[in-house]
Amino acid sequence: MKRMMITSVHSVGICLMLAAVPQAHASGHGCSFKETLRQSGYQFDVSSRPAAGCAVQVIEVAVRQGGKTLAKLKSDVDFLAETAWATDLDGDSRPELAVASRSVRSGGQGTFDVYWFEGNSLRRATLPVNEEGPGYRGHDKFLVAGHKIERTFPVYRDGDPDGRPSNGSRSILYQYRAGRIVNIKSDESADMAAPALAPAARESAEASATTSQTEERPTAMAATARPIIQGITSGQAYIDIRANGRITEYKLLTLARPARLAIDIPGGRSAMADQVVPIGQNGIKRVRIGDNPGFLRVVLDARQAKFPAHTVTATEQGLRIAF
Repeated sequence: MKRMMITSVHSVGICLMLAAVPQAHASGHGCSFKETLRQSGYQFDVSSRPAAGCAVQVIEVAVRQGGKTLAKLKSDVDFLAETAWATDLDGDSRPELAVASRSVRSGGQGTFDVYWFEGNSLRRATLPVNEEGPGYRGHDKFLVAGHKIERTFPVYRDGDPDGRPSNGSRSILYQYRAGRIVNIKSDESADMAAPALAPAARESAEASATTSQTEERPTAMAATARPIIQGITSGQAYIDIRANGRITEYKLLTLARPARLAIDIPGGRSAMADQVVPIGQNGIKRVRIGDNPGFLRVVLDARQAKFPAHTVTATEQGLRIAF
């Protein structure tokens, strides 16, 4: 039986990958995590809640297809899930679940796990151990793009106070293969280039042709690194556009006939394997992503004639559309 993979990279915590990349993110001020992600016909429900203060968590994962529960996992862990993706990490056309986490006890050291479905159970792969090298004190960031996992963290010199590293950063590039997470490159910036996507490219011409129906609301912020879209996550009253950091500049276009919201991100690119993500809630039918010259366009298609009332705000890892 061909298994459905769910990937995990461990440094000290857990990182569930849910993406094509649908991705979810936990609040840095909270002590719990709960998200539902959908990819390639599968639904992944992931939650983490305190068992004995924030330092000990109960993590639960359920995988469903067509309303049927395929497998569940429940375990006590000493890390807090922060970001999750659903994505095909090993190229077998079935999504894995990947979750990035941090240790509450060990100075925020990072961990990443890949979970896959085999029979009626979930199995987990963890990061190789003791690969951080000298000067490592946590504060890991994980990025999933295509079949690669990039882990980056600051490097401390002897005598550096916590929170003030002076020796640059280090990156380790991993891949998930045959139930294992393997190191494929260290100490170099990973090449996470994403393939060109074009499903929403025609929206650029539509926006120009429907000026009388378009509301333009530019939002200007301080410049930052080039935004990389890693996933789309839908919750009870919101949709998150997950990225490699805060999206500091974007433009909103409300379009009619059919009703849709276009979000243009200057200099953005996508690391998602899928160009269309089904939603089916919050009055939204689907989300489409496409490259345009100089910007990336994310389009939310409404299920009715009028786009639902909403707000768009920047988060620490992307944008949130709240309904």
